[in-house]
Amino acid sequence: MRLKSTLAAVAALCTVVIAGCGGSSAQPAATQGEVLLGVPIGTTGANATIGIEGLKGMQMAVDDINAKGGVNGKALKLAQIDDAGSAATASTNTRSLVTNQKVVALFGSSTSSTAAATEAIAGQYQIPFVIWAGADIGLTTKTFNKFTFQTKPSTYMEPRAVAQYMATQPYKRYYTVGVDISYGHNQVDTFLSSLKADGVTPQVVGQQWPAIGTSDYTSIITAIAAAKPEFVFTALTGSDLLNFLKQAGAYKLFQTAKLGVTTGSDLSLALGTSTPPGTVMWDSAPFFLMDQTAKDFADKFHSKFGTWPMEWPLMGYAAVQIWAQAAAAAKSFDGTQVAKAMVAKPFSTVRGQLSFRACDDQALVPTYLWVTASSADPKYGFPLASTSEVITNDKNMMPCSDAQALQPK
Repeated sequence: MRLKSTLAAVAALCTVVIAGCGGSSAQPAATQGEVLLGVPIGTTGANATIGIEGLKGMQMAVDDINAKGGVNGKALKLAQIDDAGSAATASTNTRSLVTNQKVVALFGSSTSSTAAATEAIAGQYQIPFVIWAGADIGLTTKTFNKFTFQTKPSTYMEPRAVAQYMATQPYKRYYTVGVDISYGHNQVDTFLSSLKADGVTPQVVGQQWPAIGTSDYTSIITAIAAAKPEFVFTALTGSDLLNFLKQAGAYKLFQTAKLGVTTGSDLSLALGTSTPPGTVMWDSAPFFLMDQTAKDFADKFHSKFGTWPMEWPLMGYAAVQIWAQAAAAAKSFDGTQVAKAMVAKPFSTVRGQLSFRACDDQALVPTYLWVTASSADPKYGFPLASTSEVITNDKNMMPCSDAQALQPK
């Protein structure tokens, strides 16, 4: 696939401090008038695609902002270091970006564990950290600080949204497959408990917890087939999810069971015409279900890179937009002033209007859910939606009192 064939080349560009991952001639030449935005994120490892694709969107945002004069009279420049999905490496890299590179903001992360490592450093040095990938609910509760801002639906919000939809469906026999980390367990546990809250008592006929980086899913697939579930809920990401889907397809598993997957736009792009029809998909920014601003971004992205964007370029682009607008409103790059501005007003982004609630700095954002069509769209080369829903945040967010009770005292 064309996407995979580009990963190694792009990763090579992104594993050091960079100015132009994604490339553009619009960014001004390096001057003393620049400010650095730190991006400690994985561009190698199991979730490399998230980092690589998100960086493309971030660089496009930087280029567009710089073309209009920058922020507070200064040009923006990205400084990125690869953490390969390691929390320990992310901590070291983040500290280096803050203390050596003197970045004024931080962006990431490709996993929730690396996001937690960066979050700790952001709080210590009072540097705004905008999360556009890692989604564990612990980031806005157990490890939360007032310098961290979550722009994705969390592992509390997203599975509750999916459960709302599934509660309207006729399925009773469920099988779950979740990566054996906090993210996977939170997604699965919240999904099942939310089904019960929505009036469904699921019959869980099996559960699997593969490790990150699992390459052979044969035993898991055969166990699922033997259990004869009606619906398979997955909480895998990146190459793990793609490997699982490809191998499950070869065993024709989803001719007998309905499949539910996160990061749906990623998978559709990677699988193309082989995307299983009737799959229940969800993610944070599927451009083809969004407004014209997102569709225009997709056309621009396609012209630049030759592929349609996953959710990550839109997430990265919007994260830079949010911080830039907050810094402009604060008329400062001071972390404390910008953090205050982040919760003061809504922001105009490629994802639409977006704001944060003050109790946990969680963005008020929807989850997009769709069922894949039976054939590929001629323009995009992958199936779009036969049906879709935009599930708003109002019924899915953790109450502020509960979130604050979990936050450090």
